[in-house]
Amino acid sequence: KDVITLFEGLFRAAPKYESDRKINQKILWRKVCPGKMYNDNKMRSLMNRLLDLAEQFIAHSDLASNKIKQDQVILRYCADNTLHTHFKTVLKRIERIESESHFKDADYFYNQYQKEVSVSSLVTKDVSSEVKKIYNERGDQNFQKILESIDAFYLVEKFKYICQILNHQIVFNQDCEIFLLEEILSKLQKDEPIEEILLKLQKDEPTILAIQMYYNIFQFLKDDSNEKSFQTVKNILEENFIFSDKEAEKNIYSYLINYCAIKINQNHNQNKYNKILFNLYKITLNQELLFHEDGNLGIDTFKNIVTLGLREGECDWVEDFIHSYIAKISEIEVESVKNYSLAKVHFYKQEYTEAARLLAYTSCNRIFYKIDTKKLKIQIAYETEDSEVLENTLNSLYQQIHRYQDELTENPFNANKNFVKFMRSLIR
Repeated sequence: KDVITLFEGLFRAAPKYESDRKINQKILWRKVCPGKMYNDNKMRSLMNRLLDLAEQFIAHSDLASNKIKQDQVILRYCADNTLHTHFKTVLKRIERIESESHFKDADYFYNQYQKEVSVSSLVTKDVSSEVKKIYNERGDQNFQKILESIDAFYLVEKFKYICQILNHQIVFNQDCEIFLLEEILSKLQKDEPIEEILLKLQKDEPTILAIQMYYNIFQFLKDDSNEKSFQTVKNILEENFIFSDKEAEKNIYSYLINYCAIKINQNHNQNKYNKILFNLYKITLNQELLFHEDGNLGIDTFKNIVTLGLREGECDWVEDFIHSYIAKISEIEVESVKNYSLAKVHFYKQEYTEAARLLAYTSCNRIFYKIDTKKLKIQIAYETEDSEVLENTLNSLYQQIHRYQDELTENPFNANKNFVKFMRSLIR
């Protein structure tokens, strides 16, 4: 009863306990033990008991939400206690869930491994005819299946985290040693083709898509000229691929998006990769994969979608996107972002007066928005033949990009410098 009262007092102050001065141990004590003198030892004991119960609740909730994890626990219990009749029932239940799995990821193979270990445990402890029947029905390949499932689990997990490390290295320019990478690649690249290894690991599957996908992501992250691997991953996703793990799906799409951005920045087949990137943004928007944990959309991502959509001639779609998703930006300058984005739409529609009007209400402190606002103002001035505004804004932009040179990477700095040079050549 005391623990329940303590929980209710804490729950009312959740989640910002530190900022709530109305709650501390002595105040909680008066609620738990009214009229009694404060006892620090008892209070600590109650809090420790509540913590134990909270941890048990977390563990129970996780188990309760995962049917196959529950069945694995029951299967292992049945094996340890030689309950072969119920073991067979639970085993069939697990295998039915496995057969319905759309995406054979690391969890799928780990569950297979756990299942086969339980089968092995039962066979070791019980040599009755019933157990032999279970074993024989499975083709007498229990140990082989243990090895195959653990190998598949290892490869999927290994390549999944290798991809995360490589992506981190690309973004932050940091090196990280990857244990056994060369040995694994040597096996995959020299001894046998990836397709043959996949067939050996899972004989009832033409390929293990999870391994194939992460292996190809690794290839194009390691070498951005490897467009074939990029296309392979893209093709797998386009075949109505269904993920069981939302976070894995989000990461895989982010690898594709980053790859397209790299190719565009390299000026490599820009029209092709603009189109691919815009379609990837559409897909990830529809599947709610672009949002942060708080449900908001990054301001730079918002800007990229607007820019790409306009390049693809999707003015109406972009305008609808701006009005639909502007509330998802958690920035104090959201109104400026909206005005700038709509100004770009009106510019592409050749509605220069409205574009200039909206741009006048744009005041964003982010470097790229500052620079791009001036660039848009220059483009409007050029189209409307306002030579004074054009010349003044070009001079201002030139000074601005050199002022922020240390904060810009090489490609954006050169691209903006070339923009000024090109515009000046047009007006001479």
